[in-house]
Amino acid sequence: MNKRTVKVRVNSKLSSLVERTEITPSIISPSKNGTSSTIISPITWRTDNSQVVYFSKGKLIAKSPEKATIKATFEDFIATLLVTVKKDPRLTNIQWLTSQKNTLNQQGSFLNAPYKIYDTYSKVKGQNGKLSYYGRVYTSGVLKDKWHYGTYRKTKTVDEIMLPLSLKKRTDITEKQVISVFAKAYKTYKKTDGMSTLGTKIIE
Repeated sequence: MNKRTVKVRVNSKLSSLVERTEITPSIISPSKNGTSSTIISPITWRTDNSQVVYFSKGKLIAKSPEKATIKATFEDFIATLLVTVKKDPRLTNIQWLTSQKNTLNQQGSFLNAPYKIYDTYSKVKGQNGKLSYYGRVYTSGVLKDKWHYGTYRKTKTVDEIMLPLSLKKRTDITEKQVISVFAKAYKTYKKTDGMSTLGTKIIE
């Protein structure tokens, strides 16, 4: 009985978030014996402003800078917390895409990518794999750090570079934003799980 739940509170780590942050929400449950437990399920979560924060697939997602109150219901207990979402100090999506385009035009690759178009493919060391899109293999190649290098023409050079946007925490980039920066020759491919990819390849 000393370990039974006597009250709950929302984890204070959720009180301050940066926009675009995704975090697993939890509650803290102090017990009569003085110990505390962190609980992540089964909890029913609610938000009073889904334009600021919302819940999806077990995650609390910070959408835009402002304040909102979240509510956790666990057994017969209810706890609330005021969440402040702060502006992301990083570049905006358009600014980030523009920096990628400029680097691509100047260096033939994405920003900070160790290899570029026409590099020797055999020098790319990483994990071999295939990039699928809606069940169809889109390209085969090597995943190195945050980039996927392909040789779809089966030549000895890098013919294609893909950048999974989720690895850059840019899953909210829209196709419209990509087109506005790169024009229609470049596009994102979105899967139902939110995975997006920005790619460039040799066009001859």
